[in-house]
Amino acid sequence: MTHRLTHRMTHRPAITSSASRAARCFVIGILASHATAQAQYEPPASYYASITTQTGATLKSALVSAMSSGHNQNDYGEARDYLPFTDANPANLTQMFEFYTGNIIQKPSASHIGFTGLFQSREHVWPDSRQGSGSTDNGTRGSRGDLHMLKPLSNSVNSSRGNDPFAGINNNGAAGPISGGYWFPGTASKGDAARIIFYGATRWGSTLSLVNGQPTTNTQMGDLASLLRFHYQDTPDLFERRRNDTIYRGDDILTPGDDSPFDGTNNRNAYIDRPEYVWSVFVDQFNDTKLSFGAPDLDGSSKLTVGGNRVLRNAPAPLPYTVNLTKSGLDGTYFSVTTAGGATSSVTGRHNAFTMDGVGSRSIQVGLNVNTNTPGLHTGTVTVENLDVTTGLGQGFGGLDGNDVVTYNHTVLAPSNPSFSQTSDLNSRSIDFGIVALDGIGLSEPLFLANIASSFGANLTAFLDLDSISPNGATSIFNTNITTFSNLPANAANNFSASILPHTLGIHSASYQLNFSDENLPGSITTASLSLALTGRVAIGGDADLNNLVGFSDLLALARNYNTPGSWASGDFDRNGIVDFADLLTLARNYGVSTAGLLSGTTAHPGAEVDRSSALSLLFSDSDFSFASDAFLSDWTRAQAMLVPEPATLALLLAPTLLLTRRRPSLIRPS
Repeated sequence: MTHRLTHRMTHRPAITSSASRAARCFVIGILASHATAQAQYEPPASYYASITTQTGATLKSALVSAMSSGHNQNDYGEARDYLPFTDANPANLTQMFEFYTGNIIQKPSASHIGFTGLFQSREHVWPDSRQGSGSTDNGTRGSRGDLHMLKPLSNSVNSSRGNDPFAGINNNGAAGPISGGYWFPGTASKGDAARIIFYGATRWGSTLSLVNGQPTTNTQMGDLASLLRFHYQDTPDLFERRRNDTIYRGDDILTPGDDSPFDGTNNRNAYIDRPEYVWSVFVDQFNDTKLSFGAPDLDGSSKLTVGGNRVLRNAPAPLPYTVNLTKSGLDGTYFSVTTAGGATSSVTGRHNAFTMDGVGSRSIQVGLNVNTNTPGLHTGTVTVENLDVTTGLGQGFGGLDGNDVVTYNHTVLAPSNPSFSQTSDLNSRSIDFGIVALDGIGLSEPLFLANIASSFGANLTAFLDLDSISPNGATSIFNTNITTFSNLPANAANNFSASILPHTLGIHSASYQLNFSDENLPGSITTASLSLALTGRVAIGGDADLNNLVGFSDLLALARNYNTPGSWASGDFDRNGIVDFADLLTLARNYGVSTAGLLSGTTAHPGAEVDRSSALSLLFSDSDFSFASDAFLSDWTRAQAMLVPEPATLALLLAPTLLLTRRRPSLIRPS
């Protein structure tokens, strides 16, 4: 047989009927609803264990051995009892299906004492007259009594079919005769008919053979080219697979515990279980198919990743993706689809096929079963294997076509967790700026807005969004540069600051509510808010004792702590941590200034400059001299000069200083 099968015929239109197709589809739908049937009708693991890498004639010989070893042959007469079980309607076990038409037939009411309903004939799908010499009676065994090759039929359909070989490559619809002396077995039955013929040509191949075109001897059947196409166009459905398993195991598969004598034949139709063997046995060893998701590698394999979605905990389950599996090459092939890791596929099992005579494409819905209650990285795979066994074309083709894998990734995230700390869950923050000099340099404090990783880890924690800021209180006194942001990763932080603006006397406070949410993903929720509280007091620079007047007591405090570390109360008015000349200058500038005066629009009470002189005299009196250092005296003089008062006032202010400076050595007493 040549590598490319061709068969050109002129067909008359097939007999059309929707009943057969509708009935068959109804049964397929019922069977498909039973998930366990997929595994239930599979052969035992040992049945084809001896078949490993065989091809061609060697493969056919191995199949003959598998299908004949231990075969409990029944006779033609027993088929009257057995066919009501093998071809039963799974939805109603009192009924059965007629071959070719798909009509529902009522089962015989008792044993085989007369046929009832339409069940009138035991159809030899491989015609009796084409199984060699001899005749068939109820005691006949062998190919003529083989249940795999017999089907229930009405007399009228049996008569119409006669012993015509099968054909009708491009036909669809109802069964019936077509031009050239052929019979079209119907859309719903054409694949079943082909696999029965393949079985006969293998199990009973020592006497029966299969040819292209019309048979020329009484042991031949055809048309091989049409049957091959039927085989790839109409794959084994669950009804056909159940029938195959029922013949093998017996009627207990349908009615457990039944006392019927039908105990099974202990042999199977290998081309239903392993439809991929057909090409190697009946065509050649050069199948040119290559399956792939996209561009394949040199070995024919391909990889495709879908999903990659990130959702929040309790989000809806992920939606399936449509992926396209393509076939290159002109030949037909079967392929299997298996899933792992929670992946789902609209196409499963090993009974899937691409037809002959051109490239093809198949859409597959790939999904993922995910419990979104628990964060984690969820991954599932759908693997497609080209089941053809031929290797003649080498790497990447047929039996050497590498597997094709779709990986579905889906990440479920724990909610984000905003915090003022990068190391702990801190939901509120209070900053007290203390005392700040009026119109002096404002103080600033750093702020961190972090996203704390969940116990599932940073990679499984949602990003954080700051959606809005709600301020309240003295927001003209305080300032923060916090702005809204999005997609802050876990274990990361954005740096901001808060500051006080000392332009109004008094004790002030402000609060800010920071409103967060998870990143914009399915399942996103609004998280807990953070609360920021700011407080501080604005006082006159130099008012160390906070009595609302810069006077002698403040000057005395500053003098006592001059050039030493200190606080506001000890004279550190610019809050740099040390009492120094800048603080002295602030006090000198504001000496005599009161809160009441500022509020009334008067910067200082009358005679403030004289007060400075009086204060200095008191400060450097004999009793308090120990608090005045040379440095303080010098800086005080310099501070007064920098204030640039009126000339007369300047002389008044400087006179005591100079006087005391001259007197200072004479006051040092020996110990």
